[in-house]
Amino acid sequence: MLPTASFAVVGFAALPLLRRLQLEHLLVIAILLTTLGQLGRAVGWNVLAFLVFTCVAMLGIGLVNVVAPPLLAKYFPDRIGLLAAIHVTLLGVSTAVAAQFAIPLGALYGWRFSIGIWAALSALAAVPWLILVVARRTVARSGNDAAEGRQLPSAKGARPWRSAIGWGTALVFAGCSSNTFAALTWLPAVLVDRGMSQETAGSMLALSASAAFWVVTAGLGQGAYSFAFIMINKRTRTQSGSGSLSAFSQGTGYALASVGPFLFALLHTPGDGWLPSFGMLGVWLLVLVAGAIMVNKPRMLEDQGRFQAGTEQNTFLDSPS
Repeated sequence: MLPTASFAVVGFAALPLLRRLQLEHLLVIAILLTTLGQLGRAVGWNVLAFLVFTCVAMLGIGLVNVVAPPLLAKYFPDRIGLLAAIHVTLLGVSTAVAAQFAIPLGALYGWRFSIGIWAALSALAAVPWLILVVARRTVARSGNDAAEGRQLPSAKGARPWRSAIGWGTALVFAGCSSNTFAALTWLPAVLVDRGMSQETAGSMLALSASAAFWVVTAGLGQGAYSFAFIMINKRTRTQSGSGSLSAFSQGTGYALASVGPFLFALLHTPGDGWLPSFGMLGVWLLVLVAGAIMVNKPRMLEDQGRFQAGTEQNTFLDSPS
């Protein structure tokens, strides 16, 4: 529950931040938070410190996910689909690589090295954005690029919490995130429970027939991340609208998904197998499908907001005095 709860918190907190800070600055802050959290986890002196720095890392990762869609809309408006797919693919690849090498690295160099080494990648990712921020500040001081230093303008009518687009995207995030984090949290335990070693469970290389079936079934929802990230920009006209929809849908979706890993464990009882737990993942897939249907209709978030505002105004004018 800790990752999804952290992502939910940063999703709700991101909307006012998007109005006050530049996207590039927010991304740098997010990457630095992730790096700090990863390093802190490695040097954590007790359980409380480890959990605190884990939250810091999760907040950074969540902020990256919120800022990514409006950044894509700003820099690559004609390649949103491709880059959103690459973004989600790299998330999956990095998760798989970390799971594959966690136990071997821990056996060779200790657990602190095993979980702290990934901070090097986060620090490396911050370098080009730091260069960009410094370069833009230098240009802005020269008076040649004043417009580039502004925050996102307010998108009038962009109210995702009053739109089927906002709630549909949130349900997509809820469905795929619940399944993803339930699998990340409990799949190794399921496989070890079936007699596999920790190393084999970590790498997910030797699944039995029934376990493989459930892994494939539960994993279908994880591909919806690409769909959700793409639709954030496909259903908005402005960077501000993209940021609002991204913050609301991820904040709400991850808040709902926080119960997924908890229910997965709650539904399992020793001796009865994991069927009820995996059945719960199937229910979350239905939630995902419902959200995809809601967001699939071609319309724009800002247009819905203007239509609602106009309806309210007409109702006010037509009401008897």
